[in-house]
Amino acid sequence: MKEILEIFGISGKREKLPGGQGQSLRVGDFVIKPIEEKNKYSWIGEVFMSVSSQNLAIAKPIRSKNGNFVENGYGVTHYIEGDFFISRIAEKVKACIELNQLLQTVAQPADWKHWSSPWQLANRVAWEEADLPGNTDIQSREIIESIKANYKPVYLTRQLIHSDLAGNILFNGSTPVIIDFSPEFRPEAFAEILLITDSIAWHQEPINSLWTTKHVDSLVSQLALRAIVFRLSVMIFLKPKNHAFLLKEFKNFQPLLNVLK
Repeated sequence: MKEILEIFGISGKREKLPGGQGQSLRVGDFVIKPIEEKNKYSWIGEVFMSVSSQNLAIAKPIRSKNGNFVENGYGVTHYIEGDFFISRIAEKVKACIELNQLLQTVAQPADWKHWSSPWQLANRVAWEEADLPGNTDIQSREIIESIKANYKPVYLTRQLIHSDLAGNILFNGSTPVIIDFSPEFRPEAFAEILLITDSIAWHQEPINSLWTTKHVDSLVSQLALRAIVFRLSVMIFLKPKNHAFLLKEFKNFQPLLNVLK
């Protein structure tokens, strides 16, 4: 670890941070964490080199002394003070919309289809671009198919979005702090609806918050169904034969799903 800190030119008191799968470490004014997908993380770093906002604080990757965003399997971002709130959904959605606007012209990288984390594979399942693993438990597969049976076509332009905002928007006073960028190329409205559906399932946000966006109800419903399939499919890609693992997450989304069907 000492060698990695030296390569990035950072020092200071070390403090383990919550979230980030328990692997993020604060070192002074920076956060260091292991990086599994070097190409993806380096691309994110390049994207945010040219992104700035007066209204959002964004934890951006930094380059090492060698000019790289990843060294020996680790990456570093700036540390920005902020607190997590399970409420403030209107402010979170507003921040999501602004972030979408900042990213709307970013082109999809050439190797995008080769990025294959469980989250990106699950997103492709949600958007009917890929199938579940062949060894998926039959009960889990039936749950996914029963939800997708309610799909109707969605025709919207795609752009770069943050696909995991619900737990990754903090607040420094009134300023939203965006951390742990998780890239996807989906409709900008999907980023908003995914944020809200996750907040309903995980953070006790009222279900009626789903109907407070500028989007028509029929579109909201379709995007919410895809958001739920995405989250459930993640569980399958992580543990395809463990129905109980998926069922635990399914119960979080079931009250919302009952309204959508």
